[in-house]
Amino acid sequence: MTLGLSVALLLALATIMGIASLLDLINDRANPATEMINAVVFGFEALLVAACAWFVLQKMLKRAQADLPIHFPFSGAYVFAVFAVVIPALIVGGLVASREIPFLSWVVLPLLTVIVIALPVWLLLGIGGRGVELGARWRFFGVLGLGLTLVLELIVLVIVLIVALAFVAVQPGSVNELLNLSALIQAQTNEDMILQLLAPYLVKPGVVVTMLVYVAVFVPLIEEACKPLAVWLFAKSVETPAQGYVLGLLSGAA
Repeated sequence: MTLGLSVALLLALATIMGIASLLDLINDRANPATEMINAVVFGFEALLVAACAWFVLQKMLKRAQADLPIHFPFSGAYVFAVFAVVIPALIVGGLVASREIPFLSWVVLPLLTVIVIALPVWLLLGIGGRGVELGARWRFFGVLGLGLTLVLELIVLVIVLIVALAFVAVQPGSVNELLNLSALIQAQTNEDMILQLLAPYLVKPGVVVTMLVYVAVFVPLIEEACKPLAVWLFAKSVETPAQGYVLGLLSGAA
């Protein structure tokens, strides 16, 4: 259920960001390439979580293939292959970004971002898991999927936003002030002007404290708790210390 909810949330985020990016590209506003990078990354993560959910579902349905052992593939040639792809991708990405052509950046940079992030992580996992049998497929993908979920972080963010909106609603004139600010921001296409409009609100002590508490306390606590959570859940079925180490590496990488 957690994996399914995470897939739905990730796909929703990817869709919203993708549509916003396309509209900004068409209307020549803001930075559509950055928004599309976020959309593609969330979409890519949604696909990974969906694959993990599929293997866990196979276990729930008592399919034999879910219990087959899995080995993380690795050979020395993979190191060369990853560097041969990632380094040119970084160079091409830098050249595309320097040209500052919105459509070109919008098309090329999202794909290159996934490549330069995913391949090195995959390589490190291959090095760490070399020669170690990782146990049943469903457990491997269950650990990976739990490490990729964003459900708890999003729930906390929604709670923080609800509390903030409730606080604003009881302040005289705050709602009208925010509506006027929203209208001014929507009418702007210059990022510097938008920052100038937001600056008086962003430096308020309440806003600063709320942002710091969420970013510096809640998010790290959730992330660091989730990294070993999956390994703890499967602790009794871990066969060797090496297997536990690699599953922890997998969870942290996710």
